This record gives sequence, structure tokens and C-alpha cells, in this order.
Amino acid sequence: PFEVLVYLVRNRGRLVPKDELLRAVWEGRHDDNSVEQAIRQVRRALQDDKDHPRFIQTVSGQGYLFIAAVKR
Repeated sequence: PFEVLVYLVRNRGRLVPKDELLRAVWEGRHDDNSVEQAIRQVRRALQDDKDHPRFIQTVSGQGYLFIAAVKR
């Protein structure tokens, strides 16, 4: 889950498709369910709500978008 979060943060403001996350984090060795489970775990850790997201927005059928501001 942490690698998924890092990948989304590094690509903030850009829609990241599920298949891209699979390749980037799992090198394609898992399925869409792995991505969904990781996203759920990240949301739980960040106390983010799927229906009213502050961090990760789901774009149905397309992927995920990190929407929070990031300070360096």
C-alpha cells in the first residue's frame, strides 16, 4: 500500500490507470483486486472517504487521482 501511495503522490494531479499501478508496483504479477485492496488500506490509514475524498479520488472504470496538495 505504501508504494501505491508514493506512486500516486509522485503523479499527483494525473489520472493513474489501474493497469499502470499494477505494472509500477507489482510489475504486473497481480490483478486489479490487488490495486483495490491497496487503495482501501491507504484510505483507511489516511482516514479518507471514497465518497468524499480528500486524498485519493476514484475515477470509475479509469483509475485513481491523488488530489491533495503536497508540500515539499
